[in-house]
Amino acid sequence: MRVLLLALLPACSLYFHEDPAPDAAQGSGAAPDSSAPATYDLTTVKAIAGEHRIAGVDSDQAGGVWIAYQAVLATELTITHLDASGLKLGEWVVEDDGSEVSGLAFSGDGLWVNDNQIGSRGSDRVRKLDPVDGSTLVTFATPGQIADLEMLGDQLLLSSYQNQVIALDAKTGGMVWQMATPVFFPTTQKGVAAYHGNVFVSSWDADMLALFDTRGRMLGTATSPLIHASGTSAVGLFLARDGNDGMILATESQITWLAVSAN
Repeated sequence: MRVLLLALLPACSLYFHEDPAPDAAQGSGAAPDSSAPATYDLTTVKAIAGEHRIAGVDSDQAGGVWIAYQAVLATELTITHLDASGLKLGEWVVEDDGSEVSGLAFSGDGLWVNDNQIGSRGSDRVRKLDPVDGSTLVTFATPGQIADLEMLGDQLLLSSYQNQVIALDAKTGGMVWQMATPVFFPTTQKGVAAYHGNVFVSSWDADMLALFDTRGRMLGTATSPLIHASGTSAVGLFLARDGNDGMILATESQITWLAVSAN
């Protein structure tokens, strides 16, 4: 099914501040309360190959996966839903405005897609799409250079290439909090995944993930043979939470389910 999307940008703007995130946003927190960062192992559970270039991925929280596909400089976005066995439950194509899609998040009642403007083409925004037919439910303007999306409760997390995580209220689009993630080389941050109220982030210039609480305190690192410094920003490194102690990693056209365990 083909749906023509119209960019409906709201009149609101984002205002950034340096206030720390509220305690309530931190959740239960699985990482040890210690000054020394914890270390985690990421063990491969299963893997599948995507059909095309992956532009975003998220768990459906039922064993399956949502995948966004978009070719470079394409004006079409394909959304595919697979169940736990890899069976295709649904697929639809959305005609876009030329934006580069980078990041997908499933909130139960919709699919959030991140768009980045390329030169004079497209828009900097997030869109909430109907998970059945792809129609646009809501649109919020965002800063540029957003690499990935994730849900943390009722907050929509934006992972910025500028080594930041920004949390938006998913109902209003207003900013709830933001934090710097300075562990990686500047402008290299990619994926983001929630983990027990905290957030893992990835970088195309690093061979590990970094775990932060929502106040910006680094809690630990996680490693896997699948994660390595690629030397290019073109590699996706999308992340997504999968259950309480699982994660999905998408690189290039490969999707891998990982179990997270503390050393």
